[in-house]
Amino acid sequence: MTKRTSFKSITLSGAAAWAMILAAAAHAQEGEKRDFDIEAQPLAKALLEFNEQSGVLVMAPQALVEGKTAPAIEGEITADEALDRILSGSGLKSYASDSGAFTITLASAETTDPHPFQIARLQDTPTRQIESVDEDEGEGDALVIDVIVVTGTNIRGAVNPTAPLIGFDAEDIQLSGATTVQEFLRVVPQNFASTTPINANSSGNPFAPSGATNITNGTTVDLRGLGAGSTLVVFNGRRLAPSGNGNFFDVSSLPLSVIERVDVVADGASAIYGSDAVGGVVNFITRRDFEGFEVRGQYGGADGSFNQFTYGATAGARWDAGGIIGNIEFNDANALLGSDLDFANTDDVFGDGTVSPDQEALSGFVSIDQKITDRLGLTIDALYTDRSVNSVDLRASRNGASNDIDTETFFVNTRLDYEANEELTATLFVDYGEENTEFNQSVAASTGERENSLLVAEGQLTGETLQLPGGALSFAIGGQYRDEDFDAGSRELRGETGRDIWTAYGEILVPIIGPDQSIPLIESFTISAAGRYEDYSDFGDEFTPKVGAAWALNEGFLLRASYAESFRAPTLSQLREPQEWNFIDFGDPGLDPLDQDPRAPVGSSFLLFSSGGNPELVPETATSWSAGFDYTPSSVPGLTLNGSFFDIEYENRIEFVFFFDPLFIPEFSGLLERNPDQARLDEIFGRISSGQADLLNFASVDVPATPENVQVILNTGTQNVSAVEVQGLDFTAEYEWSVGDNEFSVGTNLSYLTQFDVFQTAESDSFDALNKIYRPTDLRLRSTFAWTRDGLTTFAALNHTNSYKNNLVGEENEDIDAWTTVDASVFYLFGDDSGVFGGTRIGLSVTNLFDEDPPFATTSDGLNYDPANANPLGRVLSISLSKSW
Repeated sequence: MTKRTSFKSITLSGAAAWAMILAAAAHAQEGEKRDFDIEAQPLAKALLEFNEQSGVLVMAPQALVEGKTAPAIEGEITADEALDRILSGSGLKSYASDSGAFTITLASAETTDPHPFQIARLQDTPTRQIESVDEDEGEGDALVIDVIVVTGTNIRGAVNPTAPLIGFDAEDIQLSGATTVQEFLRVVPQNFASTTPINANSSGNPFAPSGATNITNGTTVDLRGLGAGSTLVVFNGRRLAPSGNGNFFDVSSLPLSVIERVDVVADGASAIYGSDAVGGVVNFITRRDFEGFEVRGQYGGADGSFNQFTYGATAGARWDAGGIIGNIEFNDANALLGSDLDFANTDDVFGDGTVSPDQEALSGFVSIDQKITDRLGLTIDALYTDRSVNSVDLRASRNGASNDIDTETFFVNTRLDYEANEELTATLFVDYGEENTEFNQSVAASTGERENSLLVAEGQLTGETLQLPGGALSFAIGGQYRDEDFDAGSRELRGETGRDIWTAYGEILVPIIGPDQSIPLIESFTISAAGRYEDYSDFGDEFTPKVGAAWALNEGFLLRASYAESFRAPTLSQLREPQEWNFIDFGDPGLDPLDQDPRAPVGSSFLLFSSGGNPELVPETATSWSAGFDYTPSSVPGLTLNGSFFDIEYENRIEFVFFFDPLFIPEFSGLLERNPDQARLDEIFGRISSGQADLLNFASVDVPATPENVQVILNTGTQNVSAVEVQGLDFTAEYEWSVGDNEFSVGTNLSYLTQFDVFQTAESDSFDALNKIYRPTDLRLRSTFAWTRDGLTTFAALNHTNSYKNNLVGEENEDIDAWTTVDASVFYLFGDDSGVFGGTRIGLSVTNLFDEDPPFATTSDGLNYDPANANPLGRVLSISLSKSW
């Protein structure tokens, strides 16, 4: 892509958004003197006036200029001299790029262009854009502010330093060699690959959402391994309609080529975003300021049948009051066959059965922004994806048993921003999304469809108010109406097929102490607080708070901590699928033979057990806290260290309980009712007679399924039963430096779990699920190296997953080896002076360079590896080509 002199294009290649102070776009002539008259005032305002009077572009991180003052400047001097005087005594300096724009940095920092590659960065600063300023609003000149919302907060123009934020930009994604969003997520150590098409086609993993619970053969984000649906996925900060049975959003519908940034908040975030943000939130942020035309293509292939093609085109234009960007992308991936895996069983077992299915996806994205008036702006984002999947059952491959799936995703967000003044912005959001899936399973001769839809209307007021010693108090308040609907096609649902959610929320960021107070060992001290109330029409209400604190000892070292409560609402499918009460004669080991019904077979009793949906489900809930640090020492320019310790207690988890579990597993005994009282029986049979539940008689003798014949009730099927406790830490390190024209970057991003305890029920003792097959391992890391010189970039990454145990075979656990792979990439970007090749970028990428097989693990499906912790593709070589005009 051709580099453009745009602050956004420069700084967003970092990891999150930096604060911007922008003014006129004209460049001052080098050495030209201008008449400056700037009074002594806060540094941020002085820079704004400098922008207007000089006609020069100035970019400054808000965190650097906040709380600092500037002296008065008067006289006819050059822009360089004026800016130096403004920054005198601030500990900051300016760096002029080739375009004439200035970047403000710490005086101790090296004056080099920002490195195009960022591994992972925490706590980057938000972006504030000021196009024009007039302090005397009475004369009719309007103040126009466009502020980018930072992931993890509803407050515009302010970063929340109390919560950990890990960011990846478009360069990170491209250097990884990934061609789809789901491929890139595999290299993020905080994400556990519990829900992918590979898991959906494996019968060996008892914990993955497969079969009816992943009917789209989709992929989602699973931070910390807490399960599908426990991490909220948002698109430009907005919630999307879920997939399939409504239990998670399928990221396969997002086009990779339009993604500019991926932000990961690995912390409880229901106070900010509502339901599902238990493990955190992942925000996929699109390109917006692109001008010109770009085409790209990529081909990748591995040994065996797998290969993948990706084609895309992006076009964009900007004008004085707005702009437009459009993107189209097509992805085609062939299946990976079971017979391609040399570490699995023989071809005779799998034949043409697929481990990873055939997949095609066609996506289109359009974003338009327009200033309607000086104060009112409109933004519209629209996304459409048509994705088809074909898989062949490994267990029935000789019969050609296949599953054909087609999923259409549609999403549109309309946003109106009214910018009352520099401190206050009012926003109205209207979102609508659909995800429609049709499937045809030849092995069961069944067809079906699912439709999920989401309508959101939200009003928000955000800005700054009370001035405190440490700075201005920032806030956000809002209200939201959300309508969620679920259609199971020909399957009959009970009760309303949709629900209404009414929400009220608030958030504040309070700078208690600032740099101007000159308190030893306290450069700044900030607290944050947020709360969200949600009232669901089908099960009740929830209130989730979050509080945090950040203490900066100096300009380079910050300590932070936060506490949060989160929840995940039961899905409409779990609540509305027909509940079935099954009448059966079955051996009850706990029932005295003398109490047995004489009509029952010898050794058996008449039981009533539930299956299917459950209208009595309540939300899953979680409490979490984290503590960490951010360190950017001025003595070592280019070095960034970040660490976070986290603790999550996740309760009332919704699980499927088999009907015999309460009879034979002591931990589930609380779900068993022997000799049930009449009130309980009347309640169940009342639901049956009113049509809210079905009654099925599976008794082997001719005994009517009536209340007086029920001896035991098993509250099985979908229930709020289990809990998980997780502890661990995240650590990222990055160091950037330059030698002449050579720029270097090294870094590490790791996730280390110290505890992953699972409780089958609230009353049961926990068992240690850490380092067990199909569960998270304690250590996952990715270390990277990049070297850039002129248009050439080389990149290498080392990925490591620790060894663990297979506890599902035999009496002794089987050892599963650690898995270490290496990825490598090389790219070359031709400059604008290269004639017909100008703006062309060619690349070669290899994932799993040394073709390391997944560690061997004996599995029930014969694949002999763990798809949740390893990738079966082997070495994948891909070439890419893009051209920008």
